[in-house]
Amino acid sequence: MDDHDVEVGIAVMSGESTVWRRHAGVFAAIATTVQPGREGTGLSLTRAQAGLYFQLIVGPYQRVVALVAERARQASSEMAKISGTLGACADTYAAEERRGLHAAKGLY
Repeated sequence: MDDHDVEVGIAVMSGESTVWRRHAGVFAAIATTVQPGREGTGLSLTRAQAGLYFQLIVGPYQRVVALVAERARQASSEMAKISGTLGACADTYAAEERRGLHAAKGLY
């Protein structure tokens, strides 16, 4: 392993951190879009909006909307954590590389 390999590894970790952060934002947007209780927005329907024919499915439908919103918020949070971890690892590795710690320890 040489300096170039380390730089490539750091760049890959930083790039992956960006990808996970972007996907966290996508899932945060999904959670906001389908958020239940916001009549007239997202996927929420009132019984009046659903009409008489669909009265029976509104309850189960609203539960699905709530579950999708909850899972999207959860996914966003976890993806943000992954992004943060990857970014912190890349930053730490880059700082150690600048100080020459890996070469000093004979790691490559």
